[in-house]
Amino acid sequence: FFFFLFLFNNLVMGSKFSSAAESSIAKKEVNDFISASIQENSVVFKSKDAAKFDSMWDKFWVEGAFMIRPSGNPLTKESWREMVTAKDISMESTELKSVDSVNLIAEGKVAVVTYTAHDKFSYKGTPNDDLAKFSGVLEKQADGAWKFVHLHRATGQSPPK
Repeated sequence: FFFFLFLFNNLVMGSKFSSAAESSIAKKEVNDFISASIQENSVVFKSKDAAKFDSMWDKFWVEGAFMIRPSGNPLTKESWREMVTAKDISMESTELKSVDSVNLIAEGKVAVVTYTAHDKFSYKGTPNDDLAKFSGVLEKQADGAWKFVHLHRATGQSPPK
């Protein structure tokens, strides 16, 4: 009996500790991915450069992914490129405020995330200063990189004064 208890404690409990460590590593990877994607998106938005947008998309998004705007309208790669390069929108800054949740599913190959970003931009000359919540689904690629499959931006709220 004690031998089986020993095996249970060392083999079964030990595997739980290694999966917790793996989960911690994956969550850090996801946090780093979100931060990098926001930083690069800000650079691309400010540049208004379609080629830079395509490069950013290929780095952070799977083929066929889309984003849903607060209006409910989906943005495909093509429609998002049009928005980013439009003269009506001027990006001042985008800052990741927090990664609020990272839930790993499908044996750690998919992450369901929520995060908060602070966006300052103007649309047709009207300034916007928004704290926006995002929810997204990321997929771990064969090479180990994370990519967005889906992203949804909620309506931005005014930051606290």
